[in-house]
Amino acid sequence: MGDHLITEAVILAGGLGTRLRGKTGVPKYLLEVDGVPLIRYPIGSLVRAGVEKFTFVVAHLFKKRLENLLRSCELEYCLVENRHPDLGNGYSLLRAEPCVEKSPFYVSMCDHIYTSYIPLQLARRMKEIDDFIVLISGDSSPKYIDIEEATKLITDDRGRLLNAGKRLKTYTHVDTGVFVMSREIFSIGESLESGPLELTSLLISLAMGTGKVFVIDVAGTPWTEVDTVEDLEQLVRGERRIVLRALKKEPPEREALFLDLPSKDSTESFL
Repeated sequence: MGDHLITEAVILAGGLGTRLRGKTGVPKYLLEVDGVPLIRYPIGSLVRAGVEKFTFVVAHLFKKRLENLLRSCELEYCLVENRHPDLGNGYSLLRAEPCVEKSPFYVSMCDHIYTSYIPLQLARRMKEIDDFIVLISGDSSPKYIDIEEATKLITDDRGRLLNAGKRLKTYTHVDTGVFVMSREIFSIGESLESGPLELTSLLISLAMGTGKVFVIDVAGTPWTEVDTVEDLEQLVRGERRIVLRALKKEPPEREALFLDLPSKDSTESFL
């Protein structure tokens, strides 16, 4: 089985993506980048990393649209409807519990683009850590993101998470939006849930309470996230395009998901 130790993944698409949707009129993860809906990029990288089953958590307003997209992909998946997208991505994660069968499993944001190196590096390094609840892929030298918008991380010299947040002035890593989690997170998360719950808050609580949240450095691999129209333009026509070029160099995943990227950008009408 090699490095393909993790065969399930949760993709969080439970928010409303208002900053981009207000400009484009469609859910962010359905925006096309080089002819491919944005959410297909994390799906493809996770398939290349060995994932066989996906759980998608989606805002109830967009469930049908995502379901229509997934029907065109030969995936084993479970679709979870989030009727409270305003309660945060930590709340969205906890909604996935009934569908997740195996432990550990990957978790990915729907709007992050990365190569399969990131999930595979988490799987490789997982073997070195005896007891964990969450492994966070962190980048100690990020290049293709807006640092002001990114979630920053602080670790100790053993890689344990000490703090996280967008407003941190100093940091050791930036959160890439890809994780490995034990199913234990569901029982612990439910004990913390009493209203809105952001994933960052959940991770800080786990780190402080258990010491079982670690950051794995993936510095040097291209990745990016898409939150704004400016991010999208940088990805399509700016310096972040290097991330798409890196993806084209990866071995194709199974035929039904092959990202045959055309040379002409298809997002021009949105920019």
